[in-house]
Order: sequence, then C-alpha cells, then structure tokens
Amino acid sequence: MPGELSPYNPRVRLLATEQAAVTTAQPGAAGTATLLSQTSLSPSISRFRFRVDKPASWKPGQYVVFDFSDELGMGYSHMRDDDPQSLNDDLVRTFTVSSSPPSADSEPAATEFEITVRKVGRVTEYLFKRDGKKKGLEVPVSGFGGEFVMDASEAEKEKKVYIAGGVGITPFLAMVGSKLEKNVRLFWTVREADLGLVADALEKIEGLGAALRLFVTGARAEGELGGNVDKKSVFGRIVEEGGQVWERRIGREDLVAEKAEGTKWMLCAGKPLRSKVLEWLAGETVTFEDFDY
Repeated sequence: MPGELSPYNPRVRLLATEQAAVTTAQPGAAGTATLLSQTSLSPSISRFRFRVDKPASWKPGQYVVFDFSDELGMGYSHMRDDDPQSLNDDLVRTFTVSSSPPSADSEPAATEFEITVRKVGRVTEYLFKRDGKKKGLEVPVSGFGGEFVMDASEAEKEKKVYIAGGVGITPFLAMVGSKLEKNVRLFWTVREADLGLVADALEKIEGLGAALRLFVTGARAEGELGGNVDKKSVFGRIVEEGGQVWERRIGREDLVAEKAEGTKWMLCAGKPLRSKVLEWLAGETVTFEDFDY
C-alpha cells in the first residue's frame, strides 16, 4: 500500500546525457553577478538586474545558472526536521534571462542582464529581500544554457505564435527585444494580480499591444493591482493598439484558429497549461519550455 513520500526525498536530477548541457558547470566559472536593482512588477513578480564581472554570452530564450550555496547553505545535516526539503537542496537555480543579448557580433559583450522572477520558494524569497543597494547580493554564475531558442533557419517563417503562461513570458521578452515583428502573435495568460507585468511589457516593447491576445484569470475587486497598475487602463491600451483581452481561461478554439502551414509554435508554461496546449495542437510541431516548480 503506497504511503506518503518522505520529505527528505531529493528531487529527480537528470544525467548529463538526459538534459541540455550548460556552457560551464562549476560555481563562478562564468563570473560573479552583482545585483544592481530590483523592480517590483506585481505582489509576487520582480525584475532583477545584475552586472557580471566577466563578459556574458547567451542566446535569447536561454537561462543563467546561479549558485546560492554560499548565501543559503547550512552545511551537512543527516536530518533537518524543521526544514526537511532543504536537506537535499544544492541551492543551484536556473532563471531565464529576460533581457536581450547584444544584437550583433560587432557590439561589446554584455556585462549586464536581467531576470524576471516569481517568488515561489526559499531562494526567491531570499532574492526578493535584496534591492541592489544597502541590501546587496553577489552570487556565483555557473554559466548560461538551454535549448529554447529560435533556430536561425526558422527565424524568417511567415508566422510565429508564442504562447506564455504567467512568467513564462520571460524567454519571449528576450526574443522580441524592444520591437515585436509584425508576423508574431502572442497568446498570454496571466492572473489579474500580475497585470503589472503586462503593463511593463507594453511600455518596453513596441508593437506588443497589437499582437497580444491576453487571457486574465483570478478577477479581483476594482482598484489598483500590484505595481500600481489600473486594470481598465491596461485593457484599454491593448484594445486601442489592436489586441484583444478576455477575462477567462484560454481554450482550444483560441489556438486552433491560428493553425496555418509553416507556422512556428513556441510555448513556455507550467505543466497544466502546457499539457493542454500540446493536446490542442496535436499534429503541430511545438517547441516548448517549462518552469515546473
């Protein structure tokens, strides 16, 4: 008879042959990142800007690997009843880089980058307490990696459809940069409390409003949301620019209408939405990334 899993069970860790290799693997191999600033976008989402002491190189859609063991490690313990999940935690975390790298090989290598993160666990709780000023932070960078990138042979496809769930928007932020191509359609589902993230993206990316199909869940009372964003103004801007907004969950019919020969589909979402979308788009080639917690 199956019982309850022990809280001391470690997470499953894939072999090197089972996952995409990270450019460098040792803590600090890609330098040390210093937190410059934190910008709150919603009650649970912030953007963090870092400066690294070695030239950084990544492709849009890739992640950075941080090692927080120096900051949060507690040494060896055989048991830890007060916090059993921390016992087998190596405190290595990957975060999608949400800023674009230099656009040309002729430009200087990047020394600064951004991540956009939801507060969900021990490391992010710690990160959200840092502001890059009096509450500073320096963290070793093991490298950059990941395969969720736009292949050069597909970059010129006539139509691209991006599908994002919440902070799953981060790789697409890096891909589109400051201006969205006209052949891109973005389906984005967010909680109403996170509309500050949407408002920020609208400010930073030219053409986003026209391409956006926004699905908002978790309706709250009228008034301000996280990041001092007004719901009506965000919705109004999207519609005014040519986009569409629904206060409901995304459904099969929303996506199948976009099917067309030669479409490039890319998806970044948590497991529940990812599973549904892959079912709805059966028969289509969908490149996907996940951020299961």
